[in-house]
Amino acid sequence: MMPAHVPNLSIRKNFAPWFEVSDSFNNLGMRLLGAVDPSSSKDNNQQMHVVALYLRTLTSFQAVCVLTERGMLADARVVVRAAIETAIVLFALVKDASVCDQLLEKDYWQRLKLGSVALNDPEYLAQTPSKEIEIIEAAIQEIKNKRPNLKSSDPDPVNVADLAKKAGVTSYYNVIFRWTSGDATHTSLAAIKRHCIVDSNNEVTGLKYEPDVTDLPATLHFAMLTLDLAVGAVYTLFNLTQFNKEQRQCMDNLQALGIPPSQYKFKP
Repeated sequence: MMPAHVPNLSIRKNFAPWFEVSDSFNNLGMRLLGAVDPSSSKDNNQQMHVVALYLRTLTSFQAVCVLTERGMLADARVVVRAAIETAIVLFALVKDASVCDQLLEKDYWQRLKLGSVALNDPEYLAQTPSKEIEIIEAAIQEIKNKRPNLKSSDPDPVNVADLAKKAGVTSYYNVIFRWTSGDATHTSLAAIKRHCIVDSNNEVTGLKYEPDVTDLPATLHFAMLTLDLAVGAVYTLFNLTQFNKEQRQCMDNLQALGIPPSQYKFKP
């Protein structure tokens, strides 16, 4: 077994077509990033947020590629889930600039929630210097002054499912976001079984700590669809139509590989 920090060349060789197409998506993503001038967007709140969200999506995509070539699929799919959430918010923001306001509201809500939880935790208070507690109290008061009607018990101002529905990309939420939430991000039986040896009767016979390639194509497929969603939104907003042909070629190459079978089991 190779150390996790060393690329597993046999994995890349055995799944060469998938890594070749993912490399082409990465090249497209990097060229698009280079074509966007952040300085021209500094006075445009929507554009600046879109560029930042795109950069987050792209770096997550690159992290997925690194993790998959090491056979670390459980972690790769956690990053896919983060990437698709970012890409959906990005896509929704391109469609509706008011999503910026929702992101700001979420920032206030999140800081209020974290601060309130801390101040209502006796164990935390007992271990925290009074000066630190005063800083938290002051921060909460500042938020309440700016948002007097905001409560820490309010629902999350940024609902990814709602944004996906309004932007017309619910399929991305239902397929990529939900599946990677269930079998990777959250502690579930599906996630735990990735670390188990399972026989033909779906019975656990042992534990495994070795490179995992069981659904490597499906994981890269999700990652490439995610980056494609972000790329299309960015070049549309910035009118960078010169990337349309390259994006289409990347998608044609991906479709030529076919849709990989899911490893998800619909039985206990």
